[in-house]
Amino acid sequence: MSHKFQITDPRTAAVVFHNNCMFRKEMPPDHLRRRDMYYIWFNMESPLSQSMVKKFLTDFKKNYFNATMTYRRDSTFYQPYGPSDLVISKVNAFVPKKKRLGIWIVSNCHSQFGAVNRMKYFKELLKSGLKVDTYGRCFKKFVNLQRGKKEFFRFLGDYKFYFAFENSFHCRDYITEKFTQHGLYSGTIPIVWGPKKSDVEAIAPPHSFIHVEDFKSAKDLANYISYLDKNNTAYMEYHEWRKHLPRPDPYSQSSTGRCRLCRTLHGIEEKGKTQMSEYYLRYLNHSRRKVKVRRSLKHRVIESLNGWWYGTDNRECLFND
Repeated sequence: MSHKFQITDPRTAAVVFHNNCMFRKEMPPDHLRRRDMYYIWFNMESPLSQSMVKKFLTDFKKNYFNATMTYRRDSTFYQPYGPSDLVISKVNAFVPKKKRLGIWIVSNCHSQFGAVNRMKYFKELLKSGLKVDTYGRCFKKFVNLQRGKKEFFRFLGDYKFYFAFENSFHCRDYITEKFTQHGLYSGTIPIVWGPKKSDVEAIAPPHSFIHVEDFKSAKDLANYISYLDKNNTAYMEYHEWRKHLPRPDPYSQSSTGRCRLCRTLHGIEEKGKTQMSEYYLRYLNHSRRKVKVRRSLKHRVIESLNGWWYGTDNRECLFND
């Protein structure tokens, strides 16, 4: 953790601990912790992919953390891979003319049973005659464009479909940039494998994706993709939601993750009487030191981090039945 000395600074209101580099013996001593300070557990990997580090969570006895920040919607501070409000408000309403059918970029072929099963399903699609361009270490072919740049998204936008196959199966709310950025943002239709359909529907625009579990077999899905490829009217129905994008609010920020944490530390309720526009004007007219920070939190409310993270997820996410 960088700037460890700042934990004793009275201005420090919260400390975020990343799960991937968190060990009990390296955590701040308990006597340095104030009762009005947030200790936040931050994690963006699924329980399946972190099964080897599960034992480390048991090192943190109950009530050590008083907040969580993860992609799960029941986190204290919800931090999805692609915040739905930002993605939906910033995607392009224009759908470029498509030059190719489908694409999949994948580099994890067998490290978890989820990765193995998604590859098995994908090979069944190929056996059905579906033509898909494949990239990544699994196929020893790479896209020579930097991820996250416009050129990369334009490259993906040449395709009608992106195979948003996760490396985990039915892990609660585990929906990564494969769906939001490579799919919706790039102008493709995401074909989803991994998360439950209900979890995707909770964050996605209506009729914006295809879920493999809606089909009895990979062959049925391949036939449907071929149908959409030949029927442009039916294909464009999956982009209809882009015509109804919300008008961006210049004062609003994502209601997720760090932005929500900041609001909480400043005593701003998202559904309260204070309008966000009024808050930002008030904030800009004062120095950071003069902004009153009002903290109202129950100290140490996460009784068991291990029990919450692993004990409340779907069984099929944790076990290969």
